[in-house]
Amino acid sequence: MEQESVSFFSKIKKGAYFIVGTLALVLGVIGAFLPVLPTTPLILLAAGCYIRSSKKFYEWLINNERFGKAIEDYHTGRGITKNTKIRAIVMMWLMITLSAYLFITSIPLIAFLYLIAISVTFYLYRQPTLEEYVPEAKIGE
Repeated sequence: MEQESVSFFSKIKKGAYFIVGTLALVLGVIGAFLPVLPTTPLILLAAGCYIRSSKKFYEWLINNERFGKAIEDYHTGRGITKNTKIRAIVMMWLMITLSAYLFITSIPLIAFLYLIAISVTFYLYRQPTLEEYVPEAKIGE
């Protein structure tokens, strides 16, 4: 009986990771076209969720031509590009500030949002900074 409940909760946990990963991936792809959403953190979240829920989707994501290199660099500890760090920090602070002044009236909630922004800024600052990706020249060009 206990084995069945462990298996049941394991399946629910995997399903939840898959749903969150898929939602993060969709928002990350949208963020590639809209400057309001930070693409890289959302894609990293999707990779983290997929590695816990679906080997097939994780493999697809890390082998993706557009996102695979950034995921690999982050997971191996090489870091995040300077442009990505700056864009993520600026957009985060912009969205939190706009939300705080236009939509949120609760002072504790505003303080909590700014605490999150400070924490994320500090976290990104401490990550190793990569040089921007430069495509390798093809032979004969």
